[in-house]
Amino acid sequence: MVKEACVETVEEAIKAEANGADQIEFCSRLDLDGLTPDFDVIKEVLISIKIPVKVMIRCRSGNFSYNNSEISKMGYEIEKCKALGVNEVTFGCVTKRNEIDILATKLLVEKAYPMEVTFHKAIDLTNDIFKGLETLSRINQIKSILTSGASSTAEGGLMVIRKIVQKFQNRFNIFACGKITKYNLINLHDRIGSRFYHGRRIVG
Repeated sequence: MVKEACVETVEEAIKAEANGADQIEFCSRLDLDGLTPDFDVIKEVLISIKIPVKVMIRCRSGNFSYNNSEISKMGYEIEKCKALGVNEVTFGCVTKRNEIDILATKLLVEKAYPMEVTFHKAIDLTNDIFKGLETLSRINQIKSILTSGASSTAEGGLMVIRKIVQKFQNRFNIFACGKITKYNLINLHDRIGSRFYHGRRIVG
């Protein structure tokens, strides 16, 4: 089982590693559901821990439908992360019609190469998660999916997450998320059956 801790400070990253996290997702402003962190802080995290670090790329709060200027800014943020030695980034782009923004996604994936990519919870906002995942499955560089099954919690989206795992586990690492803590992780794992879990308090 892979436990990914979502953190927003160097101190939290160090603590997560000490508490048994297998990797971290590093963000700023988790009160806004996560934004791209400061590059100097990313650099400090990278030298402070040994476990893998995945960095959030999100240039603003609000929805996940971005204009050309915002996509360009996120592309720049991706290139900065690459230059720092980050191995993986996470982002998500959807259209105003709540479908995968395939053009924006491909552009950012190309910017990220050879880094790996996670498509985050924006997938939960699409009209049809399974159709969205089929679309994303054709972009080889996308390694992982973060989802709470179109619910606010993993518990609420459990049946959908389980179906996603069953259908796509051979293509993606399916990170279940949504109020997963060290206290409910095993119970959820027994019912979801993924190998990958994500949470703010997943290791305490």
